[in-house]
Amino acid sequence: PVAATPVAQRLAAAHGVDLSTVVGTGPGGRITKADVEAALAAPSRPAVEPSPEKVRATPAARRIARERGVDLSAVTGSGPQGRIQAADVLAFTRAPEVAPAPAAEIIPLQGMRRTIAERMTTSYRTTPHITFTVRVDMSRFEEARARLNARAEAAGEVHVSATALIVKAVAWALRQHPWLNSTLHDEEIHLLPEINVGVAVALEEGLIVPVVHQADRKSVAEIAAEMNDLVTRAREGRLTPADVAGGTFTVSNLGPFGIEQFTAIINPPQAAILAVGATQLEPVVDEEGQVVVRPVMRMTLSADHRVVDGARAARFLTDLREALEAPTLILW
Repeated sequence: PVAATPVAQRLAAAHGVDLSTVVGTGPGGRITKADVEAALAAPSRPAVEPSPEKVRATPAARRIARERGVDLSAVTGSGPQGRIQAADVLAFTRAPEVAPAPAAEIIPLQGMRRTIAERMTTSYRTTPHITFTVRVDMSRFEEARARLNARAEAAGEVHVSATALIVKAVAWALRQHPWLNSTLHDEEIHLLPEINVGVAVALEEGLIVPVVHQADRKSVAEIAAEMNDLVTRAREGRLTPADVAGGTFTVSNLGPFGIEQFTAIINPPQAAILAVGATQLEPVVDEEGQVVVRPVMRMTLSADHRVVDGARAARFLTDLREALEAPTLILW
């Protein structure tokens, strides 16, 4: 406690003076009435203490707070009428520190992941992408695939995936629209004689694109068997350089992952890439104007606008949609 005469204590309490801030002139530094009056008369001191004095706290609590740099307004008092005790300040200063966050796992950007990063960054920065999306009624597509798989099962052949049938349709459409089957080299556009469709395959360490060469000359069964072999060897790390070379167009199908629609980045120096979404049941208006529920798939074409204009891309997508909605165009 601060040493002060009873009169000095009453005078200080009446005028809101903190005795711990008053210098005592009495015996042993005891604060007298004159000391309090001098403090009140000091021109630099307001008659009433500023906001810190509004906090109710014992002198001992205030002393500890000053020594430890504690803002008393942040301390909850446990004394009468919420008055802050010395123990309250001590408990506040002993509050546990927040534990540091665990360190992040650092994975070097190298190998396949680094190659993908560099190629995609270059493509995104240097290629003016233009994108187009269409909805496709997959009713007849699914019926045709079911018939193909029934035959494949009876013949002991490989199951025909949706991607295999889409690759066949893409190859057919590329034959009708050679500008989509091209590459850009410096200031030259090369319209390519072969249609080699790359199919993006997701691996644990990244993405790889094995190629179905001359896809337009192969049957759906042949494409399905070749893709099954390529995907298996890709996941086992047994692809050869020839398996991933020479692609002229790429298909990326995230439908099996439930992705409805997305936009893919072009695989340079190719001129375009097709992003295929999931097939889902949706209400559509049929040929007779009736609302019916049909399996619908969205596909998005990303094209290099330096090579492919909007009209060319639109015609390609229109023909591709027609092939998927009427598979007889490409199967028989």
